[in-house]
Amino acid sequence: TACSAVFDSTHAKALGRTVIAFIFIFYFHYDIAYTPLLLGYPTEIFPYAMRSKGLTVELLNVYISLIILAFANPIALGNIGWHYYIFFCCFDFLVLANTWSVFPETKGHSLEEIAEVFDGPSPMTASAVVEKDGEGTVKSEQAEYVA
Repeated sequence: TACSAVFDSTHAKALGRTVIAFIFIFYFHYDIAYTPLLLGYPTEIFPYAMRSKGLTVELLNVYISLIILAFANPIALGNIGWHYYIFFCCFDFLVLANTWSVFPETKGHSLEEIAEVFDGPSPMTASAVVEKDGEGTVKSEQAEYVA
């Protein structure tokens, strides 16, 4: 963003090449880190019965936003120039802060463990042992979850 600002006022060829190089470097790392999560994270967090519906809603939102941005980006860049990159820097920071603080970590967990985080214990993976005394009242309960 800073290089774009300086290039806008000086029009130096070397600085223009630097801006292009930084854009490629940014998107190289962005696409390795964030783009696969658009499909990976929803696939992990949705239960099997809801997975296709959840991915449909998620991809619908992604493609609608891409269509809107395909028309809005050229207009905004034409009107405010390099300042438009500041919007994306702020937006990326908000997405990062939201992801860091709200989304549970799923790395290193099985799909069943992730399902418990989002849905609670499942009767399909849980078994309970209930001990009763002679009168039929519950003396102790023990639940065991299979992960």
